[in-house]
Amino acid sequence: MPKYISLFYCKLVSGRDKAENFRKYLPRYNKRKLYLGIAALSFRKTTEENILKHGIAAIKQANGAMVINSENLRAF
Repeated sequence: MPKYISLFYCKLVSGRDKAENFRKYLPRYNKRKLYLGIAALSFRKTTEENILKHGIAAIKQANGAMVINSENLRAF
């Protein structure tokens, strides 16, 4: 896994604090689920696989349209 994805994911997982902060400062969203997606014009196949493996959506361009691959998407 690329180091930047690994670091990003570690921050996200330990970033449950961030999800809690989000809910703390915007209490009207307390009971809502948070989903994460990373967008790019394209991804390397291995990068996209790693993103998906960690429950994060991959958003990319294909044939002039936005494609969202949300396989294994999980709520935080």
